[in-house]
Amino acid sequence: MREIMRILIVEDSDQKYNAIISELHKRVSNLELQTTWAREYNQAMRQLRDAAFDVVILDLVIPVGKAAPNKDNSRSLIEAILGETLFAPAHIIGLTEHLDAAQNERSYFESNMFALELFSYSDLSWAEKIASKIEYLAKSKAASLSYHYNNFGTDLLVICARMENEFKPIVESVKWVSEPARRSSFFPHNECNIGSFFLSSERSIQAAIICVGEKGLAPTTAIASNAISIYRPRIVAMLGMCCGFSSQKCPSPSNLGDIIVVRESACWEEGKIIESNTHKPTFKNRAWIRDIDDYHRPIVARCVENAQDLIFPSLTPLYSTRSSRRLFNSSLLPDVKFGMLVSGSSVVASEPQIEEILGRFPTALGLDMEMFGLFIAAERAVGLRPGVIGIKGVSDFGDSKKGKAVQKLASKASFLTLKAILTQVFADTDQPQVGNRLP
Repeated sequence: MREIMRILIVEDSDQKYNAIISELHKRVSNLELQTTWAREYNQAMRQLRDAAFDVVILDLVIPVGKAAPNKDNSRSLIEAILGETLFAPAHIIGLTEHLDAAQNERSYFESNMFALELFSYSDLSWAEKIASKIEYLAKSKAASLSYHYNNFGTDLLVICARMENEFKPIVESVKWVSEPARRSSFFPHNECNIGSFFLSSERSIQAAIICVGEKGLAPTTAIASNAISIYRPRIVAMLGMCCGFSSQKCPSPSNLGDIIVVRESACWEEGKIIESNTHKPTFKNRAWIRDIDDYHRPIVARCVENAQDLIFPSLTPLYSTRSSRRLFNSSLLPDVKFGMLVSGSSVVASEPQIEEILGRFPTALGLDMEMFGLFIAAERAVGLRPGVIGIKGVSDFGDSKKGKAVQKLASKASFLTLKAILTQVFADTDQPQVGNRLP
């Protein structure tokens, strides 16, 4: 498949536009050129607001609407691009028949590292130069994409499902190096915090924290997949609250406030319901289990095993307050567990349903509605794949009594646990990149 180069041509002359298209296609046969035509300033502005282009070929004297062409309009368009109000192309090439306009604008184009060529119907040297520039930009684009997908761009990506009881308590617990960016053009409908935060007094890391804004596997998988592709994190984490299992069928029954660090995840609803003429329908479990990656597993396991020294110091201030002790009816610190967390798209508030889930997954410690989607997004990432660390605080037991008062505290505890684990993960600043590279 040929490399695609998207080109916006801003030109009010039909004859000149057709000449540009014809000459470029003659000279650039190894690329697929997708061209868009803007006849005047307002059309160009709309195109650059709505789509990204690799190259803009810009006449130096263009009209606004039906007004007469004016040399100031092309400069205004460039200023808008440089002002980051539009999708910035990789390169802008000025192309004019007017020698005086070229002479007046050449120093401006050169100062911004843009090309400027004189157009002629007889002397086609401009076409050779522009074709060469497009071919060079295509090679640069391919190299940039290869680098992007085969290297990590940031340290940490955190995904939270819900706003009030997960995202807000978590970002309130973060000590930022400086005020984070709270919006992203990539996620205009999602709450974000993007910046550097202190992992310890000696170490800060680059992080993006994004709120999905709704429950469920599908929204989480979609947002996480896009965010991994954009931010290229070394580690992607999901934090917040979950349902724990208090049933004695569970290998390690939970108390409110316990922390589940995810060793593996699966979808408890994935399977086949088989009809029977003599018995009630039976469920055949067909779930695939996703595990924490081999690099981070021993580090996380060591942190959980040594929680008394590595994790509890972070949790003690949170769990030792009078309000916390009252919520949990205990003065003890929570248990930190390393095991299976199953996910599904249904809200569970039924003890019989909990018993059925435990029948399908006897080693499960709890359930939520999103974690498995995060594992899928990381597993299917293009290029170098991030490690996955999932941590949830137990805020209810899947019955009709939802622990709403505990949810915010459980989410804060999940962040403090992650912070303690990351201190160990990033202790070796020369950590090698892990994952599958593109060829």
